[in-house]
Amino acid sequence: MTTSGFKICEVLGFERQVLMVFYTPALGYQFRVLREDGSVEGTQELYPSFEMAMKVARQSLTSRLV
Repeated sequence: MTTSGFKICEVLGFERQVLMVFYTPALGYQFRVLREDGSVEGTQELYPSFEMAMKVARQSLTSRLV
C-alpha cells in the first residue's frame, strides 16, 4: 500500500499480535505492534533501514513473552 510515499514493508502475526513495519519518506522506518487487547504500541524512534526496524520490532515482540 502506498499513499503519499507511505509504504507498508512487512506485516507479521505472532502469538496473537500483529507487527507492522512501515516507511515514510519524511521519517524513515518505524514499527507498531497491535496487541491482542487492541492496543497499539510503538515509539517515535526512527530506523535508518528496514532491517534495523525489523530487528528492534522482533525484540519488542519477544520481550513480552518472557
